[in-house]
Amino acid sequence: MIDMVRPELVITNIGFLFSIIITFALGFFVLYKGPRKSANILYFALSFTTVIWLISHLIGINVSDGELSRQVFMFNTVTMFVIIINAHLVFSILGTVKKHLRSLLLFYAVGAGLTVFFFLFPSSFMLTSAPKFYFVNYYVKGNLYFLSDLYFFSTLIYSFYFLVSGYRNATDRITKNRLKYFILSMALGYSLGLVLLLPLYGINIDPVVSIFFGLYSIPMAYSIVEYNLVDINLVAKRAFFYSVGVVLISILLVSINALNDLLVAAVPGFPMWLVPVFSSVASVSIGWFVWNKINEVNKLKYEFITVITHKFRTPLTYMKWSLDALMANPSEADRVHSLDTIKSGVFRLVQLTDVITGLDTDTDKNLKPSQPVDLLPVLSSVIEDNKNKIAEKNISVSTQFPKEPVLILADRQRIAMALQIIFENALVYTGAGGKIECRISGEKGKYFLRISDDGIGIPKEEAPYIFNKFFRGSEAKRIDTEGLGVGLFIAREIINQNGGAVSFSSAEAGKGTTFTVSFNIYE
Repeated sequence: MIDMVRPELVITNIGFLFSIIITFALGFFVLYKGPRKSANILYFALSFTTVIWLISHLIGINVSDGELSRQVFMFNTVTMFVIIINAHLVFSILGTVKKHLRSLLLFYAVGAGLTVFFFLFPSSFMLTSAPKFYFVNYYVKGNLYFLSDLYFFSTLIYSFYFLVSGYRNATDRITKNRLKYFILSMALGYSLGLVLLLPLYGINIDPVVSIFFGLYSIPMAYSIVEYNLVDINLVAKRAFFYSVGVVLISILLVSINALNDLLVAAVPGFPMWLVPVFSSVASVSIGWFVWNKINEVNKLKYEFITVITHKFRTPLTYMKWSLDALMANPSEADRVHSLDTIKSGVFRLVQLTDVITGLDTDTDKNLKPSQPVDLLPVLSSVIEDNKNKIAEKNISVSTQFPKEPVLILADRQRIAMALQIIFENALVYTGAGGKIECRISGEKGKYFLRISDDGIGIPKEEAPYIFNKFFRGSEAKRIDTEGLGVGLFIAREIINQNGGAVSFSSAEAGKGTTFTVSFNIYE
C-alpha cells in the first residue's frame, strides 16, 4: 500500500520520479549519440544502474510492509556497480583506462563479490525497514553494511583524485572544461545522494535535498555529448535540445503547480506557498541556465567562424603564393618547392574537412575493409613523398622491413593517409640532423609498425591528450605554428576503423617518441 497523505512524502516522490525520468532519458540520449563510443556506453550503464537504485529507494520508502520494504532496499547493492562504472567512465574520459585496468578489474571483482555476499546473507546488509521522519519505511542497516560504504568511498576517492589531477594537468581549454563538468557532476550527485545515508548512522537530518539528485546527470551528459569544439552541427543541436528541454520542464512545472491545488484541498494545513516557491526557484534557475547556454552558443558561433576562417585561410594563402610562383617560370628547385607547398596545403585542407564533416560518421564506423594491403610499398611511398623535407632538414631515415610482403586487411588510401600523418609528425618535430627509424615486425599474429624519432618528445603531463582533437603540446606549438592539432586524432580514427590500434611511448621531453601501429596479419 502506498502512503500519499504526508505532503513531504508527496514532494519527495515527485522529486525522485523526476530524477528517474531525467537520468533514464539522458542515458538513452547519450547512448544514441555515440552507440560505439566507450564513454557513451559507460554513461548509459551508469544511468541504468542509477535508475535501479532510484526506483528501489522510491518504492522502499513508500511500502508499508517493513519486510517487503527491506527486500526492495536490497537492490541498493547496485550502488556498488554505480560507483565502479562511474570510475571506469572517469578513466575513459581521461584516456587512462589501460593504465588503471588492474585497479578497475579489482574494484569490479570486489563489488561483485560484496553483492553476491549480501544477497546470500541479506540481514548483514539490511534489517527490516522501520518508519522514519515522514517516510512510510526507511533503511535499517545490518551489521556488515559498513563494508559497502567502505568499498563505495574507496572507489569514489580513487577515481575523484585522478579526475581532479587530470583537470589540473590539462593544458587545453577544451579538455579542462570537459573535466570541469565531470567534477561538478560528481560533486553534485554524490553530495546529494549521500545525504540519504546520514539517518542510517544516527544523524537525523531530513534528506529532502536528495530530491534534486537527478540534476547530476545533466553536466555529465553535456560534457560527453556536446563539448567538442568546431562541430558544424553543434549550434543547431544545442538550440533544438535547449528548446525541447525548456518545453518539457515547463510542462513539469505546470503539473507541479496543478498538484499544489490538489494538495491544498486534500491535506489540511498544507502551506499554499510551498510548491509555488519551489516552482519559482526552479523557473529562475532554468532561466539562468538557458541564458548562460544561449551565451555559450553565441560564443561557439564566433569561435567556430574564427577558427575555421583562420585554419582554411592559412593553407589556401600558401597555395596561392605557390601557384603565383609557378606561373612566373621559376627554376626547377623553386618549382619543386612550390609543388610541395601546394601538396602540403591540400593535405591540411583534407585533414580539416574530414574533422568538420565528421570522420566518425556511421558510414566510416561501418567500414569493413575487404582487400589485402601490403604495408611495405605504402610506407615506402610515404617516405618517398617526404624526401625533399628529409633532405632539407638533413634527417637520417633508416628502415628495417621484412623481405616478404606485409599483408593486412585495410583501405589502402586511408591507411596511407594515417601513416603519412604519423611519419610527417616525426619529421616535423625532429630537429635538423636528427634520426627517424621505421621498423616492421610480426609478433603473435600481428604486424607492428614502429616509427621512432629523436625529436622533442612528449611531456608526461601532455601524454593523455595527444590523440585529442585540436590538442597541441606547448613545444609543438612553438615549432609548428600552423599545425591544426587534428592529425593524430584522424590517424587514430582511420587505424581503428581498419581494425588496427595505435599507441606511443616517450621517455620524456626532448628524448624522442615512438609511435606503434598494429594490425592483424592477413592470412
